[in-house]
Amino acid sequence: MLRQSQRLQKISTLIFILFLISLVTALTVSHLFRAPPLTGKDIERYATLFIDQDFQDLNNILLKNQLGNYQLEKKNGEWGLKYPKQTEVEGTFVDGFIETLKNIKIKKTFKPDPINMANFSLTTPLVEIVLIKENGERKIIRLGLINPVDNSTYLTISDQNIIYHIDALSTSLNALNLSDLIDSKIFSFTKDDLSSLKVFKGDKKIERLLLAFSKNAEGWGSREGSILNTTKVSAFLEKLLTLKNLPLSSPNPELLKGLENSQEAPLYTLELEGNDHKVVTYKILAIQNEIPEVELKNKPLALIKASNKEFPSIITRESLSVLEKTEKDF
Repeated sequence: MLRQSQRLQKISTLIFILFLISLVTALTVSHLFRAPPLTGKDIERYATLFIDQDFQDLNNILLKNQLGNYQLEKKNGEWGLKYPKQTEVEGTFVDGFIETLKNIKIKKTFKPDPINMANFSLTTPLVEIVLIKENGERKIIRLGLINPVDNSTYLTISDQNIIYHIDALSTSLNALNLSDLIDSKIFSFTKDDLSSLKVFKGDKKIERLLLAFSKNAEGWGSREGSILNTTKVSAFLEKLLTLKNLPLSSPNPELLKGLENSQEAPLYTLELEGNDHKVVTYKILAIQNEIPEVELKNKPLALIKASNKEFPSIITRESLSVLEKTEKDF
């Protein structure tokens, strides 16, 4: 019995020793084959990945992830989606995207040898971004492996011979899809940055003013100068300004332009003025024919053309009931 116990103890000791040898060997191989992280002056040199100058005169952004390829282009000071569909881009996306890049925090740096590039999935990146300036200058950013343990990832920049280990981006670019980029908002205002509103029946030239109010020191006032019910005005503006553009199964710029050029008289004309005194005009026209690209069938539609947007929006005509108000309702 004693001999059997001693034999088992020896076997256990041997297994433990073999485990230690394997562990030490694995750690040694890992240390030999992984380039040491850069420190000191190297970190200081690349402490700031992006500065304001990197985004000055930027007029194209190419973005590729596992869900598709996208191109954003800046024209006349406004960003729009050029590929795979030509339409307006979601209003806050580009500013948020640039801010995300500016706020990158470096955890460590590594040398871009083949082993590190493969280990961090940078030879076949999850996300590739190309920033293009007006003079043709390009900067390519590649994002690799995402570590779920500490919510981090790895990044390279084409003009810097280094791998950055960084906190994962606040904007999840690897999961970005087309619907995240397309602007579904019709109105460029929120109720807080709006200073006045006018609603005309038909064309503004006819001067059939249905509704008009403006912001003053006491809240919202009518055109006669009486103070309106703030709660009711806020509810009306919230409902109006959050109307959404109907999605098209295959956005077609020519179709939208053709509808916009219709000789149909407007159902309504809206004039909205912001706190910055900029005025945007919205013409609302009835669409007489069915549009196959609109997924809602058998619903009367209307077109909204904004003076500050290249492409018009499409909504259901029943949603225009929000405009069936007079100042007496406030």
